Amino acid sequence: MTAVIYTKGSKAATCPYCVKAKALLTAKGAVFTEVTVGEDIMKEDFVSLFPNVQTVPFILIDGKQIGGYVALVEYYANQKEFLTEG
Repeated sequence: MTAVIYTKGSKAATCPYCVKAKALLTAKGAVFTEVTVGEDIMKEDFVSLFPNVQTVPFILIDGKQIGGYVALVEYYANQKEFLTEG
C-alpha cells in the first residue's frame, strides 16, 4: 500500500490533523509521500488537481482519494471490518 498525503506549508507541524494522519499511516505500516502545498506543489496546482478539496490533510491510498484524517480513520476501520467478515 502506498499513500500520498498533502499537508500545509511550513505550518504542517502545527496542523494537528496532518500530524495525526501521518502518525496513523506510519502505525499502519503504509509507505507514504508527503507533498507540502505551497512548497512541493503550488496551491493553484493543488486546486487544479483536486477542485473539490477544501482542506488538508488530503490523502490518497493506491491512487484512491480517501479524504482527510477522519476519512482515513474510517478507511482503516472499514478495512478491518472487511478483513474480519466472512
